[in-house]
Amino acid sequence: MADTLTLDAAPAASAQTAPVIVAVDDGYAQTKLWNRGARGADEVTRSLLLTSVRQGSDTFSGLDGSAARGSYESEGQRFNASPLVASENTRYDDFHVSALNRVAIHHALHESGFRGRTVDLICGLPLSSYYSNGRRNVDFINKKKTNLMVPVRALDAGPEDNVTISSVSVYSQGICAWVDWAIDESLQFRPEATEEDAPVGIIDIGGRTTDFAVVILDQGKPRIDHARSGSVNLGVLDVQRILEREITARFKGVEKLARKEYDRAVREGEMRIFGRKEDVSDLVDRGVREIGAQIERVVAGTIGSGADLGAVLFVGGGAQLFQKVSQIYPHGIVQEDPEFSNARGMFKYAALQAGSQG
Repeated sequence: MADTLTLDAAPAASAQTAPVIVAVDDGYAQTKLWNRGARGADEVTRSLLLTSVRQGSDTFSGLDGSAARGSYESEGQRFNASPLVASENTRYDDFHVSALNRVAIHHALHESGFRGRTVDLICGLPLSSYYSNGRRNVDFINKKKTNLMVPVRALDAGPEDNVTISSVSVYSQGICAWVDWAIDESLQFRPEATEEDAPVGIIDIGGRTTDFAVVILDQGKPRIDHARSGSVNLGVLDVQRILEREITARFKGVEKLARKEYDRAVREGEMRIFGRKEDVSDLVDRGVREIGAQIERVVAGTIGSGADLGAVLFVGGGAQLFQKVSQIYPHGIVQEDPEFSNARGMFKYAALQAGSQG
């Protein structure tokens, strides 16, 4: 059965010479990058950056006025990508086809060692954006591709250091996490992924959205049960939103802080306020309970009890934060290194297709 399992909709091969395949899971809260082989056959490039971008001429600079790392220009507009400053809001429907998204991806490529390289870019869309009425949302997918083909120039470097995007492929987030689970590092299908009578549920808890899907094998090919799949606008950024509200109530005079402070609070339970480390773990717990309960209700109402599923996979940046959600299913599994599951799956998918075309 493993030899007959195939994937659909292979991306077109790049016509350019020796571009490197790079997968970027471009989320609302985090930008995760994954590559294997750019620096050697078995060497992995793995990086996670906060999705923190602002537009405007007031970018970072050195004391001498020179452009700082993280300063970019695209379509005549200037941007700064850095977790050290307050980011613009990324929690809106068209973020994935915006200049902010484009700059965030280029920043991840620059910071991960791909300056001056030509890249075949693999990226994603939330399930509800990638599909419409059970079919690929071709118009929106193409809009994202067009957006990412617009050049981005790093202001702290010469033209030879810019990243050239030679092609863009767009996959469905959540479903790529299934690919990551189903395919091992040698690009072979795991035995448990070939069982036709064991559908698999995927719960992908991200920054703004939680995607959920059921994948069923049909004569060796994975199919999505759209009646039990979808997205809801709930995720880690909602916890940060609650935290921001509670912080301003507890600490008088606090305005919006840099994205990295809210991220650290969610991860470590503390933040730096007025020069002091403050324990805010109780406020984080309050937000996790509130948003986690909402996610539980939506997931249970769509996927159901999951009694017919072989497993329920929990992935994404919120998989560890919302651990109680995974406990509603006795066969719930938090995927290893869940934040990178989509990026790894994207890369494996692209590598499989490149191999089949070669």
